[in-house]
Amino acid sequence: MTAFNIITTLAAMKQPILFSISVFLLCISANILHAQVAPSADGGKAASIANIRYSEESAWAVFNNPAQMISEKKILAAVAYRNPMGVSGLNNVSFAFGYSLKNSAVGLHYNTVGYEVSGQSISTVSFAQKIDKQANIGLSIHQYRFRSNQNLFKNNLDVGFSLALHAKPTEKMETDVILFNPVGKVLESNLPPTGYVMLAYEINDIVKWYAQVDVSLFVGTAFKTGFIYQPNNQLHVGFGVGSNPTILSFGLGYQLKKWSLNSSFVRHHSFGFSPVISGEFEK
Repeated sequence: MTAFNIITTLAAMKQPILFSISVFLLCISANILHAQVAPSADGGKAASIANIRYSEESAWAVFNNPAQMISEKKILAAVAYRNPMGVSGLNNVSFAFGYSLKNSAVGLHYNTVGYEVSGQSISTVSFAQKIDKQANIGLSIHQYRFRSNQNLFKNNLDVGFSLALHAKPTEKMETDVILFNPVGKVLESNLPPTGYVMLAYEINDIVKWYAQVDVSLFVGTAFKTGFIYQPNNQLHVGFGVGSNPTILSFGLGYQLKKWSLNSSFVRHHSFGFSPVISGEFEK
């Protein structure tokens, strides 16, 4: 029986703890090489914890982790701005919208990044379904558009998809597995098939710990970890570290009734700081 068969069998048996442990061991056993993996997680809060793809039922789950879209709130919306590496004129803007029912959810996400002369955009539609009291599954379909005034990839369209599983084996622990699979020229553009495995653990009422392993099927492995400190219902502080490449992150967030604002800085060991700011709405 292959490792993949073992993992899918554990998932079918609804044993989320064993499932998560087995996937983590599979990830850690991979060779650690210099990797370029799938697009970074969206939103200021995710950026504050080293771009870990954990969205806590916000609209950013539409892109980051579709299995987390199901929320007690019916309507979720968000907008974000990221200035990669602080380069003037290089802008990254995202919009997300989600609609959640009791046991399912749908969502749309749009991201554009680049200069006036070249860049790319990603349009995403996502679906989520509850399969158990403690588990959800999600599917995202991504459409990529590459543009260049030099006619390299002018208006070239391509697609990819993400499959996700979210489980809550205990009151304090959550675990997620995401498989990202690009095809065609997206695959040729150094975005290899990638797996993400995440753990979130509530240490106490004000501190939550996050960890993520990124595994490229062709390239290598990256590790990320971070903490969210939330002294009250309005304010939270996040910080994180990551490897391959080495990154450090820090961010602040403030919740006001139905609105929240997050601001973060991610420092790449070679390219410097990338500021991120995002606003979220829920109703």
